[in-house]
Amino acid sequence: MIQYFKNINQQTVEIDKPENGAWIKRDGVWEPTHQSDIDWKEEIGPILQRYVSRLPGSFIEEKQFAVTWHYRNSEAGLSSSRIAELSAELTKILHIHDLDLTFEVKSIEIRKRGVSKASALSRVLTFIPDEFIACFGDDQNDEAVFRILPESAHTFKVGIDATVAKYRVTNDVAVRDVLSWFAKSLEEVKVFAHDLQ
Repeated sequence: MIQYFKNINQQTVEIDKPENGAWIKRDGVWEPTHQSDIDWKEEIGPILQRYVSRLPGSFIEEKQFAVTWHYRNSEAGLSSSRIAELSAELTKILHIHDLDLTFEVKSIEIRKRGVSKASALSRVLTFIPDEFIACFGDDQNDEAVFRILPESAHTFKVGIDATVAKYRVTNDVAVRDVLSWFAKSLEEVKVFAHDLQ
């Protein structure tokens, strides 16, 4: 995203996508949004590994502050059964370790309660001006982000699912097109404002 706005003298803040808000990048430096233990991963890991062996095509992605079980390459009917079984099996562990289980696009993510893109954005909104905010999202967690942004924000749902976003784009190519258009428009505004001085 930064590549589109590198010629504009604006503060650009990124919220990491892979870690769903565990990190924010400000002034080129990544900083954690939460202090979190990861001891719970030792208990969750073997359970997820058992489900990988029970659902061909599924796999585990270990992140710094989360663990994700992906089933996008698996048979849909069997995936539905395994998702229900896994959710039920994890209920007690989630409560004991204060964890959230979220349903992403063809994956389930487990992370410490309170770590989310929406909570990261709440923090970001305390130190950035809301003159121009653009936000793109493609899953359910992004809906919470769209809801807390100021009314002036430009929100975009990527895909066809129901959304509270103001606008919709079909895919990543369309996202890049919109970002390019925003960057060009903001450069023109900057040049115009400069010419008035």
